[in-house]
Amino acid sequence: MHTTKVGNAGRCGPRMAAKGWNARRGNKNHAQWTRSRHVVRSVDFESVEYVDPAEAVMPKEPPPEPVYKLKFLWLEKNIAVCVDQMLKKDNFSPMTEYFFWPRKDAWEELKEALDAKPWVSERDAVLLLNRTTEVINFWQEEGVKHSLAEAREKFPDCEFIGS
Repeated sequence: MHTTKVGNAGRCGPRMAAKGWNARRGNKNHAQWTRSRHVVRSVDFESVEYVDPAEAVMPKEPPPEPVYKLKFLWLEKNIAVCVDQMLKKDNFSPMTEYFFWPRKDAWEELKEALDAKPWVSERDAVLLLNRTTEVINFWQEEGVKHSLAEAREKFPDCEFIGS
């Protein structure tokens, strides 16, 4: 780590230095600016402190994890499931089409669709598939006809549409 004096390199010396530019004397005592490959740690009007990028410890926040929401179409003879991905707060975009159960094997089709999306982690896919299994089992319980309100109450993290 070293400190470089900006000195009389002009009125914008510290500002230019803060943006990664170094002042050096050129012809006729005019300042010439060259781009630095260093990270500026601190700037005041007297000096600029540069740090080699290899030595710099920049706090990095992990990118936010994608958020997915299961949507179910709750029908009398079928149940359908699809996955939406959150883009911004409360703004979702469809990620898969609806897969119907028991017309087809919705679980297997959903698994194939999630496997085809490389940005969906294995952990997220397993969680989505497990929740899908729970909802389908709840929908098809023998001897019990659950209402849409009961499904919404039991699975608040999912969205239910239907009759």
